[in-house]
Amino acid sequence: MLFFVPFLKAQKIYTVDQVPSPKEDGQDYFVSNPDHILDENTVALLDSISLDIDKTTGSEYAIVIVDDFEGDDDFQFAYDLFNKWGIGKSETNNGLLLFIGKNKRMYRFISGYGMESLFPDAYLKRVGESF
Repeated sequence: MLFFVPFLKAQKIYTVDQVPSPKEDGQDYFVSNPDHILDENTVALLDSISLDIDKTTGSEYAIVIVDDFEGDDDFQFAYDLFNKWGIGKSETNNGLLLFIGKNKRMYRFISGYGMESLFPDAYLKRVGESF
């Protein structure tokens, strides 16, 4: 009977300080996927697209997907992470973060003021709801 008990992995609940920054791997990385929810090919593709956007427009994107995070306020968590990492260029405030908490089924876009004309909140909400 013990052979049928699946191996249970302890799930990490992240604080803002514990989410690994993709920039730790170098400036060409934009995706933080510490729980390996996305496969390596998807992460590589998203990094490549984000690098192209950064080189073409100067805008900086970050994508974070974790199984779980501390608290129930996805906005505050994502906002704090956005500010901690300093996403976007300081002079143009042109950063955009997509944060996903898989187990809580929550997502949040956080954009710098320099991105709001390109990606207004209503548009980002429609994008999120379409998936």
